Amino acid sequence: MSSTSLKIIFLILVSLQVSATNELENLQGDLTVITVGADSTCDFNSIETALDSIPAGNTQTYSIRITNQQLWPGGLFIGNKNNLTLQGGYGNCVDAAAGLANGPNAVIDGQGESFPGITVHSQSSAIHLFKLTIQNFTTLGGVVFSDDSSGIISQTTISNNRRTLFDSVGGGLSVLSNSFVRVSNSLIDGNESFNGGGVACAHSTVEVINTTISNNKTVETGNDFANRGKGGGIYATDFCVLKIDNYITVSNQGTGFGKKIIHNTATIQGGGLFANGGSTVEINKAITSTTQDGQQVVFEDNQILHDVQFAVNGAGMAISGSGTTVDAYQLALYGNDIDASMLFGSGGGLFAGNGATFSMRINKSLNHCIQENIPSNACNQIQGNTVLNGVAAGFVTNSNAVVDIYQTDISGNVAQDAHLGSVFGAEVNMQGNVIHNNGLLFNPNTTQLIAASTGSVVNIDFSTIADNHLFSGPVISGFAADRIALTRSIIDENSNTPVFADNQQNPSNLTLFRCLLTHENSSFFGTTIVLGSADYVPGSTYRLEQGSLGLTMCNHNSADLFPENDIDGEFRTGCTGQICPPASFDAGADATFWFDVIFKDRFE
Repeated sequence: MSSTSLKIIFLILVSLQVSATNELENLQGDLTVITVGADSTCDFNSIETALDSIPAGNTQTYSIRITNQQLWPGGLFIGNKNNLTLQGGYGNCVDAAAGLANGPNAVIDGQGESFPGITVHSQSSAIHLFKLTIQNFTTLGGVVFSDDSSGIISQTTISNNRRTLFDSVGGGLSVLSNSFVRVSNSLIDGNESFNGGGVACAHSTVEVINTTISNNKTVETGNDFANRGKGGGIYATDFCVLKIDNYITVSNQGTGFGKKIIHNTATIQGGGLFANGGSTVEINKAITSTTQDGQQVVFEDNQILHDVQFAVNGAGMAISGSGTTVDAYQLALYGNDIDASMLFGSGGGLFAGNGATFSMRINKSLNHCIQENIPSNACNQIQGNTVLNGVAAGFVTNSNAVVDIYQTDISGNVAQDAHLGSVFGAEVNMQGNVIHNNGLLFNPNTTQLIAASTGSVVNIDFSTIADNHLFSGPVISGFAADRIALTRSIIDENSNTPVFADNQQNPSNLTLFRCLLTHENSSFFGTTIVLGSADYVPGSTYRLEQGSLGLTMCNHNSADLFPENDIDGEFRTGCTGQICPPASFDAGADATFWFDVIFKDRFE
């Protein structure tokens, strides 16, 4: 491992040494404390014997407090037990008995074990793993919850575990068979499995809160491409419910971490996340008025990497199958990559296929989403993703999938063709986006920003498309697409860049171009098309300046498909809820922020 990677992991580990969370301190009922350590003051000298002392079906609450005096063996099985905490952080058993958990985590180490580190099974409930490090289990993984069990994992590191016996999934954490696990303020790093290098979830619910999932990967034996190599970071299948949140609660402000799904690798699909089988993924959906402003969930620098050439997709995230859904708020797909050695790759940031649905939005206006050189946790981002031997660095979708992308900064994505997106027999709806600086700065090849093929629908509304490096390629190609709609938007590209290309000569009723401020109008036909410069506020990122031709140029029409929101999620003047009567609105994603009269509050 490189020195840079070691430094990153060290900083993450340091950040995780925080005080106990309320979820582990507020245990109900009588509490029995059991100490485990290496000296004569301890109740037991092994975790296994301490567990054996607790009766099956217990109703009393137990806390097994483990010292960090030595490495502890794993192969721990917790079956038919309840209200039980395994808690580390104690220097000795005297401190453990007094509840003084001020030291490093207790380490449960593989030491050649052929069993999982910890298995929670047989309807065990309320099992808490707290301030532990579970590492180096080489056959059946780090932690397994199964058979209608439930628990919480907090301030715990699960690292360098491998789960590759038969078709096992989830090298770090497996949650199976109608179980529930909440993981908070933890680190899942450097684990491996056939599917779900870091985390796997099947027929269960997993909540991941303020937790980093990093450097995990899928592995293969042979060439079982159909069944293995999916979900380097997380693998969700068979009606899994997966919830990923980064937030700081008002009542416990010290627990906000703002973590990432970062540096994970898959060999076929879903470097950061793979979801199928009717699974539901919710990202930051839990952030409400009862919490402070949330931070982005960031899928960053995840990769598809294979030692043979093969068709692969979805380096950041891949979802597939009817009933599989992702509902995301404040999501960043950043810097994900499909390795250039692949024969063909697609969807550097996102792949959605075979009837899956994907949506990304913002919860509320936390601050201005797009500001020059100022990072914002309010904004959705699809940035810096690459597919250098394939198509669609930002997103690719096929076979009746539906993708909605709202209020998103989309920039710096580069592919061999279709720099931003490809749509194959699917539907993509985009509103309130700033789409800029995608493509290669110097590229002699003609390419395009978005390509739509037979049976596809693409709707783009209230968006700003500017300064993309397309050369003579079109902004949108619609070869036999069912519908292309581009409305109330700004297209501000090089003068040689056509807005639209359609080699199939679709009937005009299958395309809708209305209320556009654009650099050219010879490649398409529409109504209320204005030729001219957008005139942006100096120093801003595509905010319209006072006097711009894009201000108050568009009228609402019942055929418009979207609510009248800008990139900050604010309703435009005249709107009640999501319903807007006829009124005049700006074109593009956003307007000025010091003279902005089109919004309901008359000022941003």
